[in-house]
Amino acid sequence: MLGKHDHSKRNRIQFVTINEMVPQNHLLRKIDKVIDFIYDLVQPLYTIDNRQPGLARSF
Repeated sequence: MLGKHDHSKRNRIQFVTINEMVPQNHLLRKIDKVIDFIYDLVQPLYTIDNRQPGLARSF
């Protein structure tokens, strides 16, 4: 932790990915593997250029 007069670490940058922070056996990783098929199911509903819904829906 930086103290009042500890400026030696102020300009350091640390890059951390979520992949490094989430344990391999975490529940969300297990869910992600199971529901990965959803991307293929919904892909036709979106346009390629702007990711907006490609089908008009009336609610």
